[in-house]
Amino acid sequence: MGAGSGQVVDDTASGDFKASLAPDYIAIDKIEKAAQKFVDFLLSKEGQTIVAGEGTLPIRADVAVNKKHGLPPADEAVKRAMKVDYLKVMDEKESIIQKFQQIMR
Repeated sequence: MGAGSGQVVDDTASGDFKASLAPDYIAIDKIEKAAQKFVDFLLSKEGQTIVAGEGTLPIRADVAVNKKHGLPPADEAVKRAMKVDYLKVMDEKESIIQKFQQIMR
């Protein structure tokens, strides 16, 4: 038992509780706010420095690429990147999946 539904969800999110029962709108609101905080951190200089240290290209110009992985600077990678027509890919999604499955069998 907690002080209220919001507190129970917070205690579950922090790991103090393994599970909780709470009204869906409270849990959804907490999830959305936590997700935004995670995205904000991931896009911050600190988050992108961690990303770069693990061998992934940072998206921030003020974060250097880790040289040990041999990756180009982010702006150069964008220039080299394959252009993707996402709307076309979504239209062809099922046929792409079928072709992939045929190849992999």
